[in-house]
Amino acid sequence: MTHRHSSLHPHAKRWEVALLCIVSSLSIFFVDRVTPRETAEACFYVIVVFISLWEETEEFSIGVATHCSLLTILGFFVSSPTGSLEIAISNRFIALFLIWSTTVLIVQRKKLIRQRNTVLKEKEDALAQIKVLGGLLPICSSCKKIRDDKGYWTHVEAYIAEYSEAKFTHGLCEGCIQKLYPQIASKMAASGKT
Repeated sequence: MTHRHSSLHPHAKRWEVALLCIVSSLSIFFVDRVTPRETAEACFYVIVVFISLWEETEEFSIGVATHCSLLTILGFFVSSPTGSLEIAISNRFIALFLIWSTTVLIVQRKKLIRQRNTVLKEKEDALAQIKVLGGLLPICSSCKKIRDDKGYWTHVEAYIAEYSEAKFTHGLCEGCIQKLYPQIASKMAASGKT
């Protein structure tokens, strides 16, 4: 159950998300370029950073944030300077702060999703192993060998050791001791060790 893309939007391809980020950021840049420098349109780049959630890698979101930061700075220089320079600079710093704080949160979320998916995969693998041992096992009525998925007959001990964490120790039950070693069985019965 490995997914190439994030569970947030499972059908999105990387190029589709990249194209959406580029178109959105360039649209915001165009609006930023035609409005006065001291307005806060650069804060809308946070929307583009949120779009990067649809792609699962952290590097993608960091790349989008870098792209948006460069457009924020470039927008400062290409916008018409009609008002206060201090307000224009503070608005750009606010926009950069929003872009990068959002990016940090998104990167953390992507890491958590990846860790969760790893744990779920390990759990599924463990459950699959349990299902193998929990199902019906074809066993020979005479020699007690088990037939595996490939059709080969294997001793019970070897089969269970392969598909579980069980370890075997060997001994003899009372019936087998009486059958194989009747002298020892009678001595044990006389001493009360049975």
